[in-house]
Amino acid sequence: MVTLEWSCERSDGVTLVSLVVAADRPCRVRVENRLDGPVWPPRRRGQPAAGWDGDAFAGRVPADGRLTVGYATPARPADPPAEVVSTVPAAEVDEESEPRSTEPAPAVESTPAGVVRDLGDPVVPRDSVPVPEVVPPEPSDGAATAREVGGEGGTARGRTRAASDTTQSTDAAGDSERFVVPGAVRAWLRDVDERLDATPVETGRPDGDASADGGLEAAVAADRRALRRVRDRIDELLARAGESGRDGQTAGRAGERVGGGGADGRETRVDGGGP
Repeated sequence: MVTLEWSCERSDGVTLVSLVVAADRPCRVRVENRLDGPVWPPRRRGQPAAGWDGDAFAGRVPADGRLTVGYATPARPADPPAEVVSTVPAAEVDEESEPRSTEPAPAVESTPAGVVRDLGDPVVPRDSVPVPEVVPPEPSDGAATAREVGGEGGTARGRTRAASDTTQSTDAAGDSERFVVPGAVRAWLRDVDERLDATPVETGRPDGDASADGGLEAAVAADRRALRRVRDRIDELLARAGESGRDGQTAGRAGERVGGGGADGRETRVDGGGP
């Protein structure tokens, strides 16, 4: 004979259901939820615990005659919260199962959920991932100087040439440069570059006037201020690192883009090499 005992506890909109299946002999039982709501079974490594299938649980009552089951649900308590819908004697289950083998039973359930539940997350530990050695990019002979970018031919041509040189420098540096400049910094500089490309060039205009117009011009004015602050901070760090230009001023690496170098707030290129 199989009996079902239960208790329900409601807390913060969740009902916790505790079940005890009692039997006078070993058997396999199937218990289904009867509450008006979904079943939240216990989980192991993100997967439902073994025996759960939707809103039902199938398990074996051991020799001591008691099988405990528990789950949660947003539904309100009711009597009975669950019901034993099927019972199969353990002897019949053993006869219907495959012939016994002398080999030990596998410890991992042969399903994708069982593998994840027993073995855990397959992600490789961070400490075991090798980090490639970072090689600084060498200066390019074809890098444009600040005079070439801002000289005759207009700012638009200088910006186009600077963008072309930057692309070539990035290709030459390879993936190793990704480990030098954080992704968030690259994304911010890319956004600033796009806003500058979309804004007409107006030299000699104060940032305050642009901010008063709002929209894209206000964003570009804010970019100018941010670029100047970042440039000053970079100069300070380069000075501490012992890197300086021919005139004693701190300079960036060849082919590097620096924002806010011109009167219009456009980016300029600084070439650390050459006569």
